[in-house]
Amino acid sequence: MAKKEIIFTVFEKSPQKPAIISEGRVLTFAQLLHSVIETGERLAANGMKRGDRIAILADTSVEYIILLLALWKSGVTAVPLSTRWPGAQVDEALQNINCKNLILSEKFSKEQFTYPSKILSLENLMQPNSIVRSFADSKFTVTADQTATIIFTSGSTGASKAAVHTIGNHYYSALGSNRNIPFVPGDRWLLSLPLYHVGGIAIIFRSLLSGGSIAIPNPQLSLQDNLTGLQVTHLSLVSTQLYRLLDNFLSTGFKFLKAILLGGSAIPGSLIKSSVKNDLPIFTSYGSTEMSSQITTTQPGDSVQHLYTSGKLLPYRRLQIAADGEILVSGETLFQGYMENGICKSASDGDNWFHSGDLGELDKDGYLHVIGRKDNMFISGGENIHPEEIERHLLQLDEIAAAIVVPVNDKEFGKRPAAFIQYRKKIKNSVLKKRLEKALPKFKIPDYFFEWPLTANKNLKPDRQSLQILADKIVDKK
Repeated sequence: MAKKEIIFTVFEKSPQKPAIISEGRVLTFAQLLHSVIETGERLAANGMKRGDRIAILADTSVEYIILLLALWKSGVTAVPLSTRWPGAQVDEALQNINCKNLILSEKFSKEQFTYPSKILSLENLMQPNSIVRSFADSKFTVTADQTATIIFTSGSTGASKAAVHTIGNHYYSALGSNRNIPFVPGDRWLLSLPLYHVGGIAIIFRSLLSGGSIAIPNPQLSLQDNLTGLQVTHLSLVSTQLYRLLDNFLSTGFKFLKAILLGGSAIPGSLIKSSVKNDLPIFTSYGSTEMSSQITTTQPGDSVQHLYTSGKLLPYRRLQIAADGEILVSGETLFQGYMENGICKSASDGDNWFHSGDLGELDKDGYLHVIGRKDNMFISGGENIHPEEIERHLLQLDEIAAAIVVPVNDKEFGKRPAAFIQYRKKIKNSVLKKRLEKALPKFKIPDYFFEWPLTANKNLKPDRQSLQILADKIVDKK
């Protein structure tokens, strides 16, 4: 059977349209394709061939995007690595997936790594060729089933896993997203998520399919300054970033924004209300690395009540709720499996459903309500407690910007809930408990309220396990 080809026609249809925009630099789709082809030749000259795996350690840049496209066009698998990882963690991860090639930017020292047998400089690979050629007949053609990426999960529920995606997985993810949130030539999507995150990769594919531009932020500038300076129309945010954006909205505006895709964790009700009040075009969503980014997303023009949900199923995905309430997913965007000891092993059941580990409900209109993770649930005095349920009610309060609930040991009940709170305005614990009692039974009201630790802001998702350990230490000292 012939392999399905995917041709990204944007390079032929919109050669002079801007593909990548950064501070002081614009790259058209024609220029991008030229750079991709040249980079592919240099990769080949360094011994890279179809089927190889190449890890990348670099900050987001125009060159990083060019490299990714060159790898995919050459049939090479890209392995984006977190820039926060120490050398030993990089070595361990690469050994697990049998990846001996590493490309890194000059910011990182190759002396800290021992496993990769070949380490190349990103900057050297990007040096332009001395011979100028015509690329008029060149096309960007790939096959749907070729492995595109190995992306490491955030590890919020344990050790990071190496998720394997094909070109087709990313392609259909972007196709379904673009049908729900139009992204057309002239639009600019801010690449605010790192390229080792599936959400960052998703933005690249949305651009390749639609002809919209990728806007690369200046890390030295604020979100607001990047939005204004780059004239961003689309962006992906977590709740903390949305809160900061709203803080500056009245003074700055941002009337050019067409879509704000929200994800990462529960969005405080007060933020949703404030966004709607200020006519910010927000979309709430539910997604995962294993499903190549978004699974469900709200639709243009949805009501405020719909924005409290995670939206409806996007095209090319499948979703069902199991008898025990677990969310099962499948479809064209479902990843191939996890890489273990150099071999990709399927993580789906016999019917090709992936068990997400999340609990949820579908309402009569098909909107998904995510309850929480199965492995976050704990029992207190014989009662099941879902931390995310308590968090959702905490986030409805205007005074609270973020909340994470974890179990702490208790002699009488076994476990009791404790909440880490990031306050916008400090309120007394007694007042907080009384307000929660209006929505929750008393056994679900946290016994403890702790200040939000600064370390919780370092990642896209707070580390729940670390917060649980911290909570137990605080309680033990009391």
